[in-house]
Amino acid sequence: MKKITILLIPLIFIAIACEKNRAPQIASIESLTEIIVGGSEVILKVNTSDENGDALTYNWSANGGEIISTITSDSLVWKAPTSISEDSYTITAEVSDGELIVEDELLVSVEGGKFIDLRDDNIYEFVQIGEQAWMAENLAYLPSVSPSSDGSEENSYYYVYDYEGTSVDAAKQNSNYIKYGTLYNWTAAMNRESSSNLVPSGVQGICPDGWHIPSDAEWTLLTDHLINNGYGFEGNGNDIAKSLASTSGWTISHYAGNVGNDQTSNNDSGFNALPGSYFHYPVRFSSVGCDANFWSSTEYSWQGAYNRHMS
Repeated sequence: MKKITILLIPLIFIAIACEKNRAPQIASIESLTEIIVGGSEVILKVNTSDENGDALTYNWSANGGEIISTITSDSLVWKAPTSISEDSYTITAEVSDGELIVEDELLVSVEGGKFIDLRDDNIYEFVQIGEQAWMAENLAYLPSVSPSSDGSEENSYYYVYDYEGTSVDAAKQNSNYIKYGTLYNWTAAMNRESSSNLVPSGVQGICPDGWHIPSDAEWTLLTDHLINNGYGFEGNGNDIAKSLASTSGWTISHYAGNVGNDQTSNNDSGFNALPGSYFHYPVRFSSVGCDANFWSSTEYSWQGAYNRHMS
């Protein structure tokens, strides 16, 4: 009988360690804007890599709140709020490859008490007084300029004190423009919006985005707050002008309690009213160094609107 040899071959089982697809990697988030103030457009970029080559989706958010944008791009233009309640914002970039999500954060510092007008890149200081936020500088937006010989109540007119030309560039070199900003007739200030005495007025008018022309009622809220909180001369009364006036530039006065007397003690409120005076067509420019005049959004008759005056 033929001998049969059976060869036994062992079955070899080898363990397999599966590697999960790698999540996209975030190297960093960068701010590509150096000067960051309220209202400025901040350019942000997230640096990512994905070894699997998957398409990535980006969710952006600020301070963990509302999503700013969901885009298939690694950069974002974000407009910094003008609120003075925050000096910094945490920007979060959430990156997804469709299955896995990673995120990273960047702390963006915002200069408190400042905002930018994107129409001309002027940066303004502002101040919180009670429950209100007020600009602490005169608006300088100047889309056009007219000499004192031109004017009307029906059309918008813009002036720079004692400038008699029509060149915006030349007007902006004028020392009065640099110090006091622009003078507006009421039509220009309101930008043809309707009169309002609401709180807030709801009238943006010539103001930058996020700001509005104060109504007469809002001006009264300001003055009442100062009167009721001891901003009157020597801490009481309704003589609050010194608390609103700038600390220099006023015509010197020898009367205690006047804005021109002991000017270094002015401006307790931070409002910083400058004596930029006014233009009254056709009487022309008057009283620089003596007067400060501010429009409201509230019309009182067909001839004019309520305003606040300091001298």
